[in-house]
Amino acid sequence: MLTLEKKSNSLSKLNGLPEISLERALSRLASSMTRAAAETAGAFFCTKTSEGASWEVPRLSYQESIFCSQINMGEKYEMLCNLAVDKSDWTKMFTSGESDLFQMDTFCELANCICGTVLADPSFADEFGNLIPCVPFSGVSAQGHPGSKTFRGAFRLSGFLVHFSFTVQECSICAVNHPQSVAA
Repeated sequence: MLTLEKKSNSLSKLNGLPEISLERALSRLASSMTRAAAETAGAFFCTKTSEGASWEVPRLSYQESIFCSQINMGEKYEMLCNLAVDKSDWTKMFTSGESDLFQMDTFCELANCICGTVLADPSFADEFGNLIPCVPFSGVSAQGHPGSKTFRGAFRLSGFLVHFSFTVQECSICAVNHPQSVAA
């Protein structure tokens, strides 16, 4: 599934420099980001994956799903990566009685690996610069700010769907946007 979501209030300049079109950049990168997510998950679990078609991706029940997010920060931009999956599907991946904590940690490591694959893509770095990954966290998905752009998709892993989104926005806490927070 490939969809691009636009948040309102898009900013036109970043500190006097023309802003790249986040929407166009994500559109150019959409197929490589989807492929990176699916192939990384397949390598992570040593299984085949496939991209989910938009017509087959159902909504997830918030109460019956697990979520993991990772923020990746750079000088000008940051990317929020979110993964979501139906919990009953995810637990089928573990057949040796692994604890819920272990299963959640594995899900967050999958998010970390997917982010690493996307960040390592030279075409991504050409668009957004080098971003540094932060520690992934479970629970509620991270949300973008006004002006952010989001690319959403899904892939099939062992027969079930894993939903993902990549949100790119101007860096919200870096010195470029908040020079008063930098010691002189």
